[in-house]
Amino acid sequence: MKLNPGSRIVGMGVITEAIMDGAGPSIDPMDEDDDKDDNAGDLRGPWLLVASTQGKGKRVPLSAIRPQRRGGKGVCVMKLRDGDELAALAVVEDESSKEIIVGTKNGVVNRTGMDSAPVLRSRATQGVRMVRLNKGDEVQAVALAPPDEQRSS
Repeated sequence: MKLNPGSRIVGMGVITEAIMDGAGPSIDPMDEDDDKDDNAGDLRGPWLLVASTQGKGKRVPLSAIRPQRRGGKGVCVMKLRDGDELAALAVVEDESSKEIIVGTKNGVVNRTGMDSAPVLRSRATQGVRMVRLNKGDEVQAVALAPPDEQRSS
């Protein structure tokens, strides 16, 4: 993978053929019309969960991210404002993961529902605020709570 100057790798996920078998049909990832769709047929999982250092997050259908060949530069999955960076990512295989655990630079851990990171059609959006951060704090990591460890609602 070739990186632009100043870029760095923040995470990696393994996407197997079995995971992609459950993916919805390919969608136009740059379609900015109707970001949020009540009819989520073309937005079904698996998804890539992305989070920024400023606490923004979203899920993007894996079908919206084209595979890269050796030496590829990748695709942009999140629009970032000045001073914001991609902090972490995770592959969400299916609906069994109901909660996200978000860790910050200052040692704060938030456990929040998967709905705090909505599925958005377009990769060209910044997402929504997943967690509120204290001044000077930033997101460092995200993890999926295992299904058997999730709180019952």
